[in-house]
Amino acid sequence: MDVELFSVDIVGNIIGDDRLFAAIHCLPGSASASACGQDTLVTSYDGTTTTCAPVSGAVLDYVRPGCGIVTGWRDTCSGCNMPPANYAWSTSTDCKVGGGSNSCAAAPLFEDTVQLQSIGLGGQVNDDDTFYVGLRCDDAVSTEAVATNACPAGEFVVGIEANGALNCLGLAESAMTAFRERCSLYFAWNGECDTCDDPPTKWGRTRDGNCMTSGAPDDTCSTMTLGNQTVNLYGLNTDGTVDGQDTFRIGFRCE
Repeated sequence: MDVELFSVDIVGNIIGDDRLFAAIHCLPGSASASACGQDTLVTSYDGTTTTCAPVSGAVLDYVRPGCGIVTGWRDTCSGCNMPPANYAWSTSTDCKVGGGSNSCAAAPLFEDTVQLQSIGLGGQVNDDDTFYVGLRCDDAVSTEAVATNACPAGEFVVGIEANGALNCLGLAESAMTAFRERCSLYFAWNGECDTCDDPPTKWGRTRDGNCMTSGAPDDTCSTMTLGNQTVNLYGLNTDGTVDGQDTFRIGFRCE
């Protein structure tokens, strides 16, 4: 499959006063009443008139605070299964740090303000360093209701009782399942590749509940508990000193 990868070209050696930044950002969806059609579901029915709303509002109300990216780093960890010494986690609405010299900040990038996590490194990055990436979503149970004429905000009609009452259901659980099964984070690295377009030397894919490496030596997949969350982490080991000839690449894809 083709994956759009964003490349970060390194300028100089990565040492202890360098930082790596990452974020995931989804814009809010729409919940405004609209004509029924593509990408909408029914929200109200009074026996005569049907009203709909886009699904994007309900889906992204869950995804924006509930689904996030995890990044981390560990020194002296070539092919090991130890947790990152430094890590951070961020969603579209929040950012948290754990261990090491990490930071979080709401940063204006292009036209958006994103929850930007920053990973501090402990020294020169070489062939015993491992960088970690992961995706995770909070567990969710969709809200349900029985209503007259109109469903509560964020819920949609899934059935009608004999007396005309509406069976209503939210989309949080469906959004969680779709994100976990269909959305993946890709992380890759090239050595000796200063602004080149060569395929990555090493790469891996992680999603909430799954991880896969390209089979390169010393890369790992691990399920780890960081703070109070369990994350499937892809660990990328750099094969030598990371300097101006190295390029990191990252991509996000939903099937």
